[in-house]
This record gives sequence, C-alpha cells and structure tokens, in this order.
Amino acid sequence: MRSLIVLVTLALACGACSLFGEDTEPGVFEGFYTLGFEDSAFEPCARDERWWVAPVNEETALNERYLAVYDQGRVRVFVRLRGERSRKGSYGHLGHYERQLTVSQVLDVRAARPGDCR
Repeated sequence: MRSLIVLVTLALACGACSLFGEDTEPGVFEGFYTLGFEDSAFEPCARDERWWVAPVNEETALNERYLAVYDQGRVRVFVRLRGERSRKGSYGHLGHYERQLTVSQVLDVRAARPGDCR
C-alpha cells in the first residue's frame, strides 16, 4: 500500500512538472544573448529569466556569430536558437542561472531591434 502511495505521488509530481513548464523538450527559443567573462546568458522572450547557454559545438558557431555582431558595437544581440532547455535548477557560473539551454542549431543572430520580443 505504501508503495502505491509513493508511485501515485511521483506520477502526480511528474504531471505537475509538465503543467508548469518543467519539460525539457527541444524547441526553438527567441530572446537576447550576451557573452562575457564568466557569462553566457540567454534571456528568453516573454520570461523574466536568464539561462546559461551550454558550451556549443563548432557546428553551431554561436559565439563567432555573436562576436561579429558585437564588433558592430552591440553587446546584447537578438537570437533564434534550436535547442533544449533544462529543468529549473542552478546552472552556469556560480549557479546564477535558473536553467541551461543546450544549443543544437543557431537560426539567427543579429542586432537587437525594438519589437523583437512582441
């Protein structure tokens, strides 16, 4: 009986994770990216959060594309990224980030413009 209660509790907890956006499904994410000393931050549109951007492989070239826009005088750039976000936790330098975004593909990197996150 106790095992059944534990299983039901776990099932409900996992269901609640999905209801409250705790999934880790891959997707396309839009927002602002900054790169600096001990900083690799993604601020998604429509969320008051900062996510750590996991080190990306050479194929994605996120940092190189960021630096090309940065050289034009922009520190914060608009990006569209395909990847997977983590569950809430403590990520990045000193655990200052709520989530981690593991990037699999860079879709767009450009100077930020008004109205980017409608």
